[in-house]
Amino acid sequence: MLQLDGFPTGDSVKADRSAGRLTGSMMELQTLQEALKVEIQIHQKLVAQMKQDPQNADLKKQLHELQAKITALSEKQVQDLTHTHTHTHVVCCLQNGRHFRGKTRK
Repeated sequence: MLQLDGFPTGDSVKADRSAGRLTGSMMELQTLQEALKVEIQIHQKLVAQMKQDPQNADLKKQLHELQAKITALSEKQVQDLTHTHTHTHVVCCLQNGRHFRGKTRK
């Protein structure tokens, strides 16, 4: 867990909450990356099968569905990365005594 010695209680509480969400987001990102890896491996196998039987309608359907699944996982990954980046920025700003938009606290 993130240690923020020397900061007022309000900032410390905000940073601890953000750090907790950041850890959860990073775990979710890892899960997404693992799911993407598996789906891509399956995709590669389907592509190899399609080379052997290019007219197989069932393989084409599976490939199309898998491509949609990979796209959805990729979009979710981008969304989660953006979310994680935002929370990282918040924690860094709190550690540096700045507002979230980079303005110095008075």
